[in-house]
Amino acid sequence: MAWARFAILALLGISAAPASADCVAADISGISLSYGAEPPEPPDLELRPKLPNCLRDLSRPEQENCPREELARYSKEVDEWIAELNDYATATDRFANEVARFANSAIQQAHRARDFADLVHEFRSCEVSAILSASGD
Repeated sequence: MAWARFAILALLGISAAPASADCVAADISGISLSYGAEPPEPPDLELRPKLPNCLRDLSRPEQENCPREELARYSKEVDEWIAELNDYATATDRFANEVARFANSAIQQAHRARDFADLVHEFRSCEVSAILSASGD
């Protein structure tokens, strides 16, 4: 009995071929998501400038008696540390923007996938109608 049912469906499928020309299969090719963004590495805390001993425990600025070279070195280290922090903040902003772009693309793809699924359901219904209408001939 199952074989006979298969033969009837196959025959109907062959006879429904001209009617199925009206049915159009959906296409969702060309869509792919790839996510490879990595958060930036924070700066190495070992690079954080260390306050020179001559500047520790001062109650007033006029008590400072550091050699000028040591102050210049410390000032340079502070400037370099600030540059590292700025670079890290910039890289983090770039990373956040990449993630946001990916999320927006994923949302758009989800909508397109939903539309694709709807089109597939329409195609399936069209094909079923074509098969059923051919069986009434």
